[in-house]
Amino acid sequence: ELVNHVRIGSEADLVLVAPATADLLARAASGRADALLTNVLLTARCPVVFAPAMHTEMWQHAATRANVATLRSRGAIVLEPAVGRLTGPDSGPGRLPEPADIEASALAVLADPMIGEAMSAQDLA
Repeated sequence: ELVNHVRIGSEADLVLVAPATADLLARAASGRADALLTNVLLTARCPVVFAPAMHTEMWQHAATRANVATLRSRGAIVLEPAVGRLTGPDSGPGRLPEPADIEASALAVLADPMIGEAMSAQDLA
């Protein structure tokens, strides 16, 4: 019998990470397995979708850009963040996409795996 962190990843039809913080994207890109979620990401045999949420400066930082590129090169789907009000007075790209947009992306990937491949090939804007 599989242990939970292996079973979850191997039996899932889709893994959706929302919100995906800069820290989580870095941990996933480096292959860390220090929590249930990161263990599931390493055992997933299905599409993995990340919905980023962080301040603009963090989203645009070279380290985050590299982490997103790494994840996409491995087949993960990293959605573009929304543009809008962030925490505090800040506004810009980095906002968590609207739940309906996240849901639509997840459903599109489930309906057509080729969409997932096309989405994962996008360059970070």
